Amino acid sequence: MNWILLGIAVLVVAAGAGYKVWQFVKQPKEQQVQMILTWLLEAVSEAEKQLGGGTGKLKFAKVYGWFVDKFPWLAEQFPIEKFSELVDQALGEMNHLLNTNTSIATYISSDKE
Repeated sequence: MNWILLGIAVLVVAAGAGYKVWQFVKQPKEQQVQMILTWLLEAVSEAEKQLGGGTGKLKFAKVYGWFVDKFPWLAEQFPIEKFSELVDQALGEMNHLLNTNTSIATYISSDKE
């Protein structure tokens, strides 16, 4: 009985993940890139909060690891060079926000985890 419930749970999770992938894939390419950039802004901001300044390569590795964990199907088809370009765009946006929004600057500079 437990195996049947486990099998059903696995199928439900797989179907949910498949549906999320399908929703992403059916979006126009520009919207897909924007969705990734939005996620990357959050990821680079969190990496900055956790690791602070002067740790660029380590922050990149952390963000890339999060990306691979969250979007494994996309990471397989996404050249690292393109990913790096998108990270640079997200960093530019994060730096702009740090300079123009004191709430975000306070959040990022608060105690490291």
